[in-house]
Amino acid sequence: MAVIRNTMAGLALGFLAWTPAAQSAGFDGSQALICAAIATAHCEADNTCMEGSAASINVPQFFRINFQDKVVRATRADGSERTTSFTEPVLDSGELVLQGVENGLGWSLMINQSDGQMTLTAAGDREAFVVFGACTHD
Repeated sequence: MAVIRNTMAGLALGFLAWTPAAQSAGFDGSQALICAAIATAHCEADNTCMEGSAASINVPQFFRINFQDKVVRATRADGSERTTSFTEPVLDSGELVLQGVENGLGWSLMINQSDGQMTLTAAGDREAFVVFGACTHD
């Protein structure tokens, strides 16, 4: 698991070095965002983990966050559209935190307020997902 974490963190940090998100600030929930999944992992309780692209674990590569409507919208590679709602955003220790529940998965999305770096986690019955990426103003 440490290898997956180090590999994914390195990919995410390398991507952030050149994204517009790294050049802007103010991720406080006042403006709509578009986020990109950079590195992902899917683990099951039997200790099997798969890392790779967003498509490899059926996660949309890009998604939009609308804070006014409290929804996240995305389109998967197969063309299917996804919409999920979230609770009231929370600002804590320099992070913007969104949380929701859908299809038996509880999820949390943490966005660094200064550079837009994001980490999404989701957990369900004996499985978990981790997505590293970056967000910028839509």
